[in-house]
Amino acid sequence: MMDPITKRSTSVIDIHRIPATIRQAFKVAESERPGAVLIELAEDIARETSEQALVPLHIEKIRRPQIDEKCLGELVERIKKAKHPVLLIGG
Repeated sequence: MMDPITKRSTSVIDIHRIPATIRQAFKVAESERPGAVLIELAEDIARETSEQALVPLHIEKIRRPQIDEKCLGELVERIKKAKHPVLLIGG
């Protein structure tokens, strides 16, 4: 039901899969164009307890590429010299 408004939706059916599912959800939510991810916990799973140790999530900052000024000048010159340039811009 949530597929049209989220990047990904998943259900957890095993309590031991929760950490991996959360890591994957963060990866999907922050990749490319950021967006919402849904993790559904079944009622019986939500009530369970686990002896598994909690490990903090390691979140990496995503670096957006920056263009070199020298390359930008060369790019402009090549576009000006092109007879039929085609520009594809975006993700």
